[in-house]
Amino acid sequence: MRAGHASEIRRRLVGRGIRFALAGALAAMVAAVVLAPVRRADAAFHLAEIGEAMFGINGDPNQQFVEIRLQTSGQNLVANTRLSAWNADGSFFGVLLLVPSNVSNSAANARWTMGTAAFAAASGIYPDFIFAPAALPSTGMICWGAPGVIPPNPASWDATNPLNYVDCVPYNGYAAANIRNGPASPFGLGDGTQSLTRVSNVHNTSTDFVLACPSPQANTNAIGLNHDLHVGLRPAKSFDDLTWPNSDTIGDNCGDTDDDNDGLSDTAEMAGPCASSSGPTDPLKLDTDGDLFADGAECNLGTDPASAASKPLFTSCGAVGDADGDGFSNRIEVCGYNSDPNNANTDGDSCGDGREIASVNGDFSVTAADLGSVASAFGSSSSPNYVADFDVSKDGNITAGDLGLVAARFGACP
Repeated sequence: MRAGHASEIRRRLVGRGIRFALAGALAAMVAAVVLAPVRRADAAFHLAEIGEAMFGINGDPNQQFVEIRLQTSGQNLVANTRLSAWNADGSFFGVLLLVPSNVSNSAANARWTMGTAAFAAASGIYPDFIFAPAALPSTGMICWGAPGVIPPNPASWDATNPLNYVDCVPYNGYAAANIRNGPASPFGLGDGTQSLTRVSNVHNTSTDFVLACPSPQANTNAIGLNHDLHVGLRPAKSFDDLTWPNSDTIGDNCGDTDDDNDGLSDTAEMAGPCASSSGPTDPLKLDTDGDLFADGAECNLGTDPASAASKPLFTSCGAVGDADGDGFSNRIEVCGYNSDPNNANTDGDSCGDGREIASVNGDFSVTAADLGSVASAFGSSSSPNYVADFDVSKDGNITAGDLGLVAARFGACP
């Protein structure tokens, strides 16, 4: 073989090898693209969902809100999304809100809320976006979102098609042909006290949502309408009143109107509960001013529950004696605990007043732990160790007398 011919053959083989290598590399790249997990181009607003909805609160149909929850971070480009509703027959009810701007908090699990002005006034928070109250059908579907990677111009897409939305919630048995995330919830959009609240995400509204105490959250992380549906109260309280002598029979429940069980409604306390009060009282404290007289008793007796300098005479709290035989005097029961001196189990639960008072740590039983708590706080109300809840006799001094009251009621509530 001539040398020149051999060189030409080598050149062609090398070139062919390069082409084969390039072809192989290209094939590998294509395979990688084809076989790689598909990621939706939805890093703007699609990975979010309706988390909570309520239309009508505490008898006011104009208090309405819908909360959106971010499933992952970066889902805050929500300008031009819509909140819309459908009638029971599947026809389009209308657009409730065209979201005017984005939200700033894009963290995973962040939330933002659309609500009415009436909701804003009553909830203790201001929703991120306001919409006009709507008389939605009792059975229907609500949807939020938009098509596309970034919400497009609203004029460019069909708002009547549920498939154009990110998430839909059919409610109260909605069964029209255009249902999304069905079967529908058997519940409506709240029951006036509880909201329709997401508890899972399997795209089955009948199991994804339940009725629960509402806790809508703004994009600023402010929470309104806490689990008791009271304006301005903390979303999570630091106590449970089940072992109080005059408690709610099932504990603090959704819609409880007197959290501290002092005989005054929470709304009244925050506005100033009575003519003798110099100002608002704390709806989470039986005794706002710390003078050992319950707020309700002070209002009833004409003294100021917001000022420790004004308190009634102990003799005005009732007759001497222990009419119900629970071990606590009539006067202590009336003025110290707002319980019924003629009923040994004021709230009608499974535990008598005496044992509920003596269980200072609220664990449904009276044990050495309660004695230890009381003993650790010995002293007068001016002592740094004094704890008003351990002053079971409500006389301003924690002594062996309080230990005796606790010890006499050893045992557990049924």
